[in-house]
Amino acid sequence: MDYISTKEAAEKWGISERRIQKLCEEKRIPGAVRFSRVWAIPKDAKKPVDARLKTKHKGAIKMGELTKLPNIAEKLEVQLATVGIKTVEELKKVGSREAWLRILANDPSACLMRLSSLEGAIQGVRWHYLDNKTKASLKEFYLQHKI
Repeated sequence: MDYISTKEAAEKWGISERRIQKLCEEKRIPGAVRFSRVWAIPKDAKKPVDARLKTKHKGAIKMGELTKLPNIAEKLEVQLATVGIKTVEELKKVGSREAWLRILANDPSACLMRLSSLEGAIQGVRWHYLDNKTKASLKEFYLQHKI
C-alpha cells in the first residue's frame, strides 16, 4: 500500500496539515498509521466529511449560503431549508412573502420582523433600512395573513 504525508494530504484535500493530524488522531482516516511523530496516510484515502458542519436530516444541508445574506441567521436558514428554500436563487425566485407563508405554516410564531428580514435579505440590506413604502406593504401583508 502506498502512503502520503500529512503535508501531501493537506494539499490534496485543501485543508491544513494540523487538521489532517487531528483527523488521524481521531481515527477518522481509515488506514492512517503513526510512526513516532509522523502520520502515514493511505494514498487512496478519501477526505472525511467535516463533522463540524451542521446538517439537517439526511439531506445534509450545509450551512452558510443563505447566512451570507443580511438578516439571515442559522435558525432562519434552517427554517427556509425545511420549507424547500436552500439557495439564494431559490429565495429570490420564491420571494419574501411566499417564503414567509411557508415558514408560517410550520411555525405560528413567524412575525413581521421575520418577513421584513426575508425582504431585506433579498434586497441585500438590513431590514431596518427597507424603505417606508416596503415596510408598510409588508405590514399590510402580515396583518392579512397572521390573523
